[in-house]
Amino acid sequence: MQRWYKLTKLAANDYLNVQAKGDAMKKLTIALIISCSTIMQPVFSAQATQRAISYLTSWGIPSLAEVEIARSNVDTLILSFGQWDAQGNIQVSDGMTTPSFDSYWISSSYLTWTQFKFDNPNKKVMVAFGGQTYEGIWEKINTAASRELVATGLVKLLNQTFPVYKKVNGLYQQVGTIQLDGIDFDFEKAARLTADENANLLALAQLVRQKLGSASSTKLLSLTTYHVGADPVECADATVTQGCSYVETARSSHHGEVLPILSAGKNTFDFFNVMAYDAGQNFKYDVAMSNYAQAVADPSKVILGTTINSQWGPTGSFVETQANNIARAKWQASNNYGGFFVWTLGSNNQGMTFAAQVDYINAMITAAKGAN
Repeated sequence: MQRWYKLTKLAANDYLNVQAKGDAMKKLTIALIISCSTIMQPVFSAQATQRAISYLTSWGIPSLAEVEIARSNVDTLILSFGQWDAQGNIQVSDGMTTPSFDSYWISSSYLTWTQFKFDNPNKKVMVAFGGQTYEGIWEKINTAASRELVATGLVKLLNQTFPVYKKVNGLYQQVGTIQLDGIDFDFEKAARLTADENANLLALAQLVRQKLGSASSTKLLSLTTYHVGADPVECADATVTQGCSYVETARSSHHGEVLPILSAGKNTFDFFNVMAYDAGQNFKYDVAMSNYAQAVADPSKVILGTTINSQWGPTGSFVETQANNIARAKWQASNNYGGFFVWTLGSNNQGMTFAAQVDYINAMITAAKGAN
């Protein structure tokens, strides 16, 4: 915005110099246009960059979840989880993206996301690759040859056409087709991610962009990483507190582990999901978000992660209150971050029904919109 304003101001000054002998009203009009544009631009930008995202598990999706998701106000679903091998073969858990037609029965895990996308063409559906279960995939992109194969497989997935089925007169029939909108790299491991792994994933993401060609502008790439991933590396030392989001006596081994890919990939990924949970009730999520925003030099691309499931804490597992999650959704919008994501629609270890999950996340979305 600042660069745009400077260019506009220079253009206006040039005009005023040329029209120096014109009447004063023209000068006043131009000045008012510049002033109004400067005031309005940030408001427009903040509203345009807000995202409301939920992961959708391949497991734990009940029958008729496709009916309940029609009430959801999320703008992006991220299907969980996908993996690849070194030959570029792609697999999504539980056959979530595998069409299987039967006039009488089709899996709700397939119906839910395909109907969501079909009924809401402007909303997005992505596939998350990696996660804790599939952390081994990062070892399979350590050569240029393997990255070439995996990138080819991912682009093929993004270009694939998926049939959409709905019941007509009591039987399933195809009503149209849809495509996926992007890939989420859920970049996490139990061990600390290395500098080489950072570089390999960035190279893969850039290769996917290249192979997409003109379609790259219509497909999304996101990066999801640990809560402390953008903290100063020094935060691993328990005597250091400055700039640290996690200040328990026993520190994490992941402080600052993704700083290389954040700084080098800030123009490759569309947004960055911060898993700002699973770190205990004393975790400073605001510090974590600030560290990520500094690393990518754009808070509007940083997404606050929340969970409606139980999470780990140094004194035992706990469940965040709904009031706190709603407050955090509002907080990130008030502080010009890019939105929030929720883990998750689908599987829930608190016995929450799919309908209740939709209601919960909708309340968070309402709070975020209210902050704007």
